[in-house]
Amino acid sequence: RGNITSGKRLADDLEARIWPRNLTHPETWRVTRDAQDVFQRLSTGIPGTPMPEHTTTMDITDRWAIANYVMTLRDTATPLSEGESVVRAVRVDGDLPTAPDDPAWDTAPAMTFKMAPNIIREPRLFTALNEFVTVRALYNDSDVALRVDVDDRTYSVPGDPLEIAYALDDVTATRDAVAVQFPAELPTGREKPYFRQGDSRNPVNMWYWAAPSVAPELPATTEIWDATGTDKTPSVRSDSSALTANGAWKDGQWQVVFRRALTTDAPEDLQFADGVYTPIAFANWDGLNGEEGLRQSFTSWYWILLEPVDNPARTWGITAIAAALAGVIFLLISWRAKRRFRPRKD
Repeated sequence: RGNITSGKRLADDLEARIWPRNLTHPETWRVTRDAQDVFQRLSTGIPGTPMPEHTTTMDITDRWAIANYVMTLRDTATPLSEGESVVRAVRVDGDLPTAPDDPAWDTAPAMTFKMAPNIIREPRLFTALNEFVTVRALYNDSDVALRVDVDDRTYSVPGDPLEIAYALDDVTATRDAVAVQFPAELPTGREKPYFRQGDSRNPVNMWYWAAPSVAPELPATTEIWDATGTDKTPSVRSDSSALTANGAWKDGQWQVVFRRALTTDAPEDLQFADGVYTPIAFANWDGLNGEEGLRQSFTSWYWILLEPVDNPARTWGITAIAAALAGVIFLLISWRAKRRFRPRKD
């Protein structure tokens, strides 16, 4: 995923900071489509970058072995969900997972969406390193849980040795953060809230999680925000205890688990129900890049569906009732037809 922990900083010939490629997402590769392309880049290097040629330091067999290994990394991430827009939450019995590495998440289908930096409104963000968000969802009879994964090359926890090792010059690091956004009310028509923090007519709920900090010493933060547009700072709930979140960074990726009750007593909350397509969007702040507020990357609206569980008794019961009604209607029509066309006695 382009994460490095050796402390080495990479720069091109113009001394501009550059980062390793995320090898799990071939969508980001440049002019590299197969093992032969990778072999060529290993052999000749890339002029103007720290990537040297390896013909004098590595024999041809090893170069082909590395090229083929690199190609296998393409299949270790969920591919970009092109043409697909629905996150399907799977119903489970019992408790929902709270840890990102819980095996229960393997039962939930994953969807990966592209994020874009905010270049629409000041303060704009033109250089974003985090490009993808992957989400899975589970629910039971009382709660819904989401696991949101963001590929992030750096562990941006201010004051941590890894954050210090990769700090950008003249940039004050902030905390890595992730948010999930829903409309405060389910749209009744085609109009959704503005996809960036809603609008005055259509407010949104935002589930927000931020990584901890070493200096200053701060714990991880979990908050519920209510937003009515980009011209106003989102309002932080005085009580966000209805939402829980837990995040972990490993191998260049944040995995954050959000959990909330399907229905709450708060009138400003979106209420979930199975079988209903609900708009959902995502946002990310890369602390290394000093991102905060509107300096963020985000997605457009997608959908989340709490898939209803099949009920055979209900399905066959409805079918039987429909068949019985059809039979009654058929008999009535036949009876009326016989009366209408009954031959007269002279």
